[in-house]
Amino acid sequence: MRIILSIIFYCVLIHNCIGQIKTDTVNICYFDNIAKEFYRVQDICITNICDEDLLLWFNNTSNEEYSVDDEVLLFFLKKHGDFNYLNLMYEDLIYSDSLVIGSTFIKRIAPSDKFHVIIMNVDSVLCDRRNISISTKSNVEKCIRSVLSDKLYYKDEYVILKNSKVVIKTE
Repeated sequence: MRIILSIIFYCVLIHNCIGQIKTDTVNICYFDNIAKEFYRVQDICITNICDEDLLLWFNNTSNEEYSVDDEVLLFFLKKHGDFNYLNLMYEDLIYSDSLVIGSTFIKRIAPSDKFHVIIMNVDSVLCDRRNISISTKSNVEKCIRSVLSDKLYYKDEYVILKNSKVVIKTE
């Protein structure tokens, strides 16, 4: 009986976090008559509808190739130059005011909180693909077998990207 209750409880937890986020998108288009360029501005609002903290980061891998757990390991444990993310964290070399998208940028989104990814594209410029991975904080800490410090997280409620196409992947 205890095993059956454990399985049901585990299934309820999984179901609770399958829909971890809600996204709302607002698109604005305008023409700059002075620069003679057409701009497209997109605001992607990501809302945490899960009961636990979510972590969001930009990665350089294709979202179709890897699971979120694989992307956690690649982001935190793969070397970027001389160090991996955990080395930088343990050596106190990462600060929330000096984050780099694709290397050290991590945003913690608390339950019911929102985070905006604002993208400004110029029609005459090709867009870079930006992959966003989102996972629960507990899953990330389980995968890397380490606890993340709160001082590592991006503090603002929005980030602005230029000439980008965003693809979001969750667990």
